[in-house]
Amino acid sequence: MSEGKRGTSIPVGLLHSVHGTMAIGETSMRDVLLMEIERVNAAGGLLGRQIEAISLDPASNWMAYRDLAVKLIEEHDAQAIFGCWTSSSRKSVLPVVEEFDRLLFYPVQYEGEELSRNIFYFGATPNQQAIPALEYLLSSEGGGFTRFFFLGTDYVYPRTTNRVLKLFLDAKGLKTEGFPECYVPFGHAQWHDQMEEIQAFYEGGRGAVISTLNGDTNLSFYRAFKARGFPVEDLPVMAFSVTEAELQLIEPDDVIGQMACTSYFMSNTSPENAAFIASWQERWQAPRPVYDAMVSTILSFRMWCKAVTAAKSTATSAVRQYMYGQTERSLNGNTCTMGINHHGDLSTFVGRANRQRSFDIVWASPRKVAGDPFAAATIIADTRAANEKRALLEALPTPLFVVDGESKVRYRTPSTHRYFGQTIAKGQITDIRNAANANAADLQISDHNGRTVHMTASSRELMFEGEPSYLVSLADVTHIREVEEKLRATNGELRQLATIDSLTNVSNRRHFMDTALVSLDRMRELGRPAAVFMLDVDAFKLVNDRYGHEVGDRVLVLIADTMRHSLREWDVFGRLGGDEFAGLLFDTNTAHAFAVLDRLRTQLASIRIESEGEVVSFTSSIGMTPIAANDTFAEGLKRADDALYRAKRTGRNRVFIGSG
Repeated sequence: MSEGKRGTSIPVGLLHSVHGTMAIGETSMRDVLLMEIERVNAAGGLLGRQIEAISLDPASNWMAYRDLAVKLIEEHDAQAIFGCWTSSSRKSVLPVVEEFDRLLFYPVQYEGEELSRNIFYFGATPNQQAIPALEYLLSSEGGGFTRFFFLGTDYVYPRTTNRVLKLFLDAKGLKTEGFPECYVPFGHAQWHDQMEEIQAFYEGGRGAVISTLNGDTNLSFYRAFKARGFPVEDLPVMAFSVTEAELQLIEPDDVIGQMACTSYFMSNTSPENAAFIASWQERWQAPRPVYDAMVSTILSFRMWCKAVTAAKSTATSAVRQYMYGQTERSLNGNTCTMGINHHGDLSTFVGRANRQRSFDIVWASPRKVAGDPFAAATIIADTRAANEKRALLEALPTPLFVVDGESKVRYRTPSTHRYFGQTIAKGQITDIRNAANANAADLQISDHNGRTVHMTASSRELMFEGEPSYLVSLADVTHIREVEEKLRATNGELRQLATIDSLTNVSNRRHFMDTALVSLDRMRELGRPAAVFMLDVDAFKLVNDRYGHEVGDRVLVLIADTMRHSLREWDVFGRLGGDEFAGLLFDTNTAHAFAVLDRLRTQLASIRIESEGEVVSFTSSIGMTPIAANDTFAEGLKRADDALYRAKRTGRNRVFIGSG
């Protein structure tokens, strides 16, 4: 919760490699931040203070990112860190920002499967980039490719992303077991062996190369690929980490027609993009390109500035709360919104490299996609389920029959016998035709065994044996209706689960906030007082470290149970996350609220847990504040959080009353 040791400036860490293999991408990320900081400082800075940019160069050594992150915090008291490109560098910084409780703003696409409350992720997750790119290649528009060669730099992002993509393709029914997968070290430049592998793949038929190569490795790759003469229409490369920055260093003939998928291309025609490119190139007096990670860096810095301004603080806990739901206009011309899962919503584009060292946009997602680091598993499961259902439906013969204008059957398929027996009654035919003509969503018939069957019907005119007739097709949807009924019941259960914290069985953050807002509106209608509080465990990390997370979880469950029995049934409370709880005491003045919460604090302090022969106890700190009639709930919760902070600073194990 540090506000910075200097007091006269706000130190901000810039962690970018300007030397080594990653310098191609990271140098401009640093420079665009410097330009943004200059802009903000020229306008008066933040909170009346100038921003001090502290830029350190890890020189493409992922272990150096960790050490320099520590230096930014310990020696310079950086309140936020912007930077990293590879997942290896991000993962080396992650434990640092978590230990010191600072924020890292990460701007590059990554493999997902990670979520830290100390990192805000502005790059694309697999559901925002890798999977849409593959779906494009599978489509007729993208070439209808069904064979893929996976080529990447040898570290976590390419390997994890390719694993996800293979699972996705398997779910599509493509059987990727024989698809080649090849990894090279950073800075790799000798491509003879890899080109032999790609040649063997190409000789097996049309396919596409999925490239997760990073940094200057791309320069020599495209040169070697072009030298082999692979035709781009039969063996294109789809890259996830090639931008306009790399194109400036690659001969156009080596890369023309090759594809990339990202959340931004410099060729975007939005007014915001044109204005920024002009100011960027004027600032550096050079035609320097703009690319995806730079745009994400801009978004992250501007959102951070907004959050700091709204929080009136640079403290991590305050800024984090104001980052949720924060918005900023992208150079694409749309608005990016930061989700409570620390990921933003992004558009996705596919571009083809042209002779002007830029990309022509050939495909854009119809809508923005919310970032979800764990969405790939859901997409794969849904794809597999859809594929299995499609195979099942294709294996089932569709009942068809042809009737004339008087509903006389002229032809029927053998499958109709299952439903109608040897003879179809004229009345049944009339009902089916009427349902088909009316586009009825559901038709119930009794088959020849007396079973009620749900069907859909469609009809079209045709000539049959020289006579005007109607082709009627039926689909048995009985099983689907049964599944829908089960899904309705399941969805009701899921809606309930979506409101409950799975560990403590009390309201989760979202449900608590929604319920508290409704209760607060009701309080105002009745003109009754209310108080809001926040509670967390003193030194909870020490409990986890000493006794293990199982004991820590038991502590959280006991807190929730104690609150459930101590508070009134109409009071609203829930778990915000970690060891943080919050509540709204309805129809309660300050004195009574203090008494209730102090009793709760005492009860919690008296709890004892046995763990491997040791007795574990804990205390809690509580911050509370009354809510006035003109307060917003967010304002009240912010004051309660400030009061909680004061309770901890003044000794812990106490209730501190914030101003109302």
